[in-house]
Amino acid sequence: MIRHKLVLVACCALLGLGLYQPAHGQATPNATPASNPGVMTVLVEQPPTDLDPASSYDENSNIPMRGLYEGLVTLDGAALDKTVPALANKIDNQDNKNTVFTFHLQQGVKFHDGTPFDASAAKFGLTRTVKDKQGTDGILGTFLTDPDKMIQVVDAQTLRVTFDHPQPFFLLAMAASYGTGFVSPTAVQKNAGSDDGHTWLTTHEAGTGPYMLATDAMPSTDQMGAGTPMMLKQFAGYWRGWTGSHFTQIAIKVQPESALRRRALEQGTADAATVLLPDDIVRLQKDNTFQFNLKPTLRVDMLIMAASYGKLANPKVRQAMTYAFDYAAYNKAELGGLGIPTNGPFPNTLLGWDNTLALPVTDLKTALSKLNDAGINLKSTLADKTNQSLQVSLTYASSQGRGDQAGAILQRQLEQLGISLTIYKTVNQKTNMMEKLALKDYNNLLSADKSPDRPDFFLQSWWPDYNSPLNYTYPLFYSKSTGANGQNAGYYSDPTLDQLIEQAQKGTTPDQIIAPFKSVQKILGQDGDPAAIFMGQSPDRTVVSGTIKNQVFNALYLGTFDFYAISRG
Repeated sequence: MIRHKLVLVACCALLGLGLYQPAHGQATPNATPASNPGVMTVLVEQPPTDLDPASSYDENSNIPMRGLYEGLVTLDGAALDKTVPALANKIDNQDNKNTVFTFHLQQGVKFHDGTPFDASAAKFGLTRTVKDKQGTDGILGTFLTDPDKMIQVVDAQTLRVTFDHPQPFFLLAMAASYGTGFVSPTAVQKNAGSDDGHTWLTTHEAGTGPYMLATDAMPSTDQMGAGTPMMLKQFAGYWRGWTGSHFTQIAIKVQPESALRRRALEQGTADAATVLLPDDIVRLQKDNTFQFNLKPTLRVDMLIMAASYGKLANPKVRQAMTYAFDYAAYNKAELGGLGIPTNGPFPNTLLGWDNTLALPVTDLKTALSKLNDAGINLKSTLADKTNQSLQVSLTYASSQGRGDQAGAILQRQLEQLGISLTIYKTVNQKTNMMEKLALKDYNNLLSADKSPDRPDFFLQSWWPDYNSPLNYTYPLFYSKSTGANGQNAGYYSDPTLDQLIEQAQKGTTPDQIIAPFKSVQKILGQDGDPAAIFMGQSPDRTVVSGTIKNQVFNALYLGTFDFYAISRG
């Protein structure tokens, strides 16, 4: 149903254990200004790959998407559960019952191709995203099960959405940064092809946002990797106008090395950078000239386990894996010692998080006992330090440049139990060398059909589209969210958990929707029926120059920027 962003890299920010801290205020400006004051330069680890709101679901693509497209509502600053109007200037919730939502649209809004944005265009965009099922359909499709019938064009400036029962999380879903942008019907029809314009929109854009592509199409992955930036320029017909201070252009550049992204920030040749390593962020924090997001995010780093095939199908074996993993070592090696331990699948910022659950324990003796209970009798090196006989072999998958620390920690721990861990690799057709999968190929692996040769562990980093335990859990652990229908890469299936999710889907109040997830967290816990090893709650790793004014970090808009609101100080 819902596909999601699939990135996990080393990251760091100064975090209090489960406590919110204020983000840096307006920091001292860098000594050296950017080479062109009118251009904001953002450095990313990997290039954006998809500009179609119906399918774009990765972190790097979301950076330009936030400047190119807009939704009816957006989150209010750093808030996770409060929305404010965007393309809608007023929203009526009839009788406050969350069953009828009437959106009164802004006047004078145009798409970048000149097409007016009106209620018909709004219905077209919502319906296209839900019905085309290109990846982001599940975000709003969870609510809009029959968009043709449920969405009504009242008049040119009024759109009405009607449900048969209350939907208290609908407006939060409408504020998600994925799957909520509107595309020009004219552009889609002109470039429809056989896929409703998807192929064209992958590399082109047709939004209403403040910025538009400066070139006909975005540079290819190879071009960006070779140094060609993706350039956005001001859309002259933008409905909010250009009075005041704004950037004339946005440059998004690829720089794979974290140290070089950090150096560019120090030298003032970049204004922001994403996905920095812990050492680089700590170094930048010391001179007090940069802005960081110091609030806990909604992201949890995890190792999804093959739950319905292979050697991990037995819940006892998966329990053993959770006891074998070294959580403290992961926090130190991958998060620079600055992550937040997680007591289960949920981050401590998610609605419905249960703060009474205990943190996971690393205990190899308990892991060995559970393996024995599952009928796997190993000659563990715990008892015999000279024993090098590994009777069981498992496979771990992550993409190139990612997850090496998690894999090394898991490998070292399992070796002590008599289990070998092999890193999943394939042949690179260009070099004929065995390599880890490229990110795009790894993403495809996560949603591939079940087969005997699928890995036993998958690296995943997850946060919800909006602050809801249902939105967080459904695509990861619901039995019907496998293959192309979601991100249940391990083909996990627990009948009780499914029933609890279905119970939450029928809830008509926030409390009714949230309540079942207290039991869900226990099921997925260390001694329950775990679907993953929940390694830790990872922080935001975005750094912004002190020369940038009005930067606001939001945990649901990770690694992105409100380009219209910010400017150079």
